Amino acid sequence: MSFTILYAAFALLMLIVIFGVVYKIKGLKTAFIATGIAFVFSALAFVALMYALVNAMSN
Repeated sequence: MSFTILYAAFALLMLIVIFGVVYKIKGLKTAFIATGIAFVFSALAFVALMYALVNAMSN
């Protein structure tokens, strides 16, 4: 399985868990905000990992 699919599955699982936990504790509005912030961080982490992977391949 490719790295992108594994990362996407892991990120989706983490977003679902974050949404569920925050929804139970704080409510719907806060859960959407927290999940959005987590999504941005996971997208930035994916870009950083792709940059590192491509840099390593060029050497």
